[in-house]
Amino acid sequence: AAVLERMRHERSRQFLGKVFSAWARAALGRIEGEESLSKLALLQQRDNLAAELRAARAANEAQIRKLEKGLLDARLEGRSRVAELEHDVRRAELDSQEIIRQVQLEADEKRMAEARQYQLQIVELQNTLRLERLSRDAHNGRIKGELGVAYAAEARELEVLRQEHAREQAALAKTRSQMETEIRRLQEARGALTGETSAAASRLESADAAAAEWVTEQRRLLRQGSPLQLVQ
Repeated sequence: AAVLERMRHERSRQFLGKVFSAWARAALGRIEGEESLSKLALLQQRDNLAAELRAARAANEAQIRKLEKGLLDARLEGRSRVAELEHDVRRAELDSQEIIRQVQLEADEKRMAEARQYQLQIVELQNTLRLERLSRDAHNGRIKGELGVAYAAEARELEVLRQEHAREQAALAKTRSQMETEIRRLQEARGALTGETSAAASRLESADAAAAEWVTEQRRLLRQGSPLQLVQ
């Protein structure tokens, strides 16, 4: 703001110098060409030139203030958009972290269930081995028959447990594959949001550069005495 103020004062001073120089040349020409021009007419011309100078300075300052306000509004809008994109990225990161945490919890629960199932199988196998030892050590045919029936029942139960365990393993593998696919999708979405944030920041920088170039061109036109161009 201080730099713009100094530049505005410098342009006003230069413009004032040009106007007074033109007025002095015109006054001298009129004095030389028309010696009969009255002093009152010269004073009136000076007042008219001074009024025109004040009007030109006021218009110049109003245009500069308009340009400054437009540039400030563009910067504020760009910063607001970048802040929104950053907020969306942070929200997506938090959502992905929560999903990953849930996936890890479910995986831990699956591992614990698998461990319990494995322990149950070990106990069942130990019981089976104990029954086999009893069967080998038994000398009574009736006891051997009963042990055979018990062994067959245990074997059927063990086979059922093994089949259930296989189904659980297949379901667990399918669930893990689905979770890994979802995690990859979330990571890709996060990368897309990060790219959009970078593109928005690049567009903001381009808009700032274009606005600064336009203001520089208007200042150059002012220094050359050309009329200002309206903001597009």
